[in-house]
Amino acid sequence: EIIWYTENELIKKTIADITLPEDRLIGMLDMQNCIDNKCDHFNFRKRYVHKTGKLIWGTLNATIVRNSNHEPLFFIAQIEDISKQIEYEEKLKISSKTFSEIIHSIPTGMFIYQYIQPDKLILLHGNPSAEKLTGLNVHEWIGKEFNEIWPNAKKAGITDKYLQVAKTGIPIELENVFYSDDKLSDSFSISAFCFS
Repeated sequence: EIIWYTENELIKKTIADITLPEDRLIGMLDMQNCIDNKCDHFNFRKRYVHKTGKLIWGTLNATIVRNSNHEPLFFIAQIEDISKQIEYEEKLKISSKTFSEIIHSIPTGMFIYQYIQPDKLILLHGNPSAEKLTGLNVHEWIGKEFNEIWPNAKKAGITDKYLQVAKTGIPIELENVFYSDDKLSDSFSISAFCFS
């Protein structure tokens, strides 16, 4: 169904016949590992050629069938059409790149955190303006928790304000918020909001 060949047409073809030539080697090592008794199943993504010539992205899931002596007999394989998923992933990459370019071009310092229940904020991104404003090298802190980056934020009440925004979705504006630690000491205007 995925590639539009009838059962009789498909029986006369090898997997290589329906695979995009550039992708034919994908999965060969996995297959050989199963034959060599190193595994019993595997899966991978690759491109297949539809009967009309159009490309189809698929995930191949295969299991080896063995005889009573544990010798390989054949593979049972299933191909799942993931073309739409790949298309969405590509659109998401483009969207993420555009989003990143917008964030980088904003002249105001901006940090982006992911909220993880019940009370964690993980740094995902920061723009050059935020680095200039705080002296923080964002790339060194990506993936770190808010209070690890800003060790005195909880004591200053900043962490709770951010968590309030993350939990309620209600934005806040704070003026002249003083923050100080061994990296930074200054007053800031803070806008915190959620977006998806």
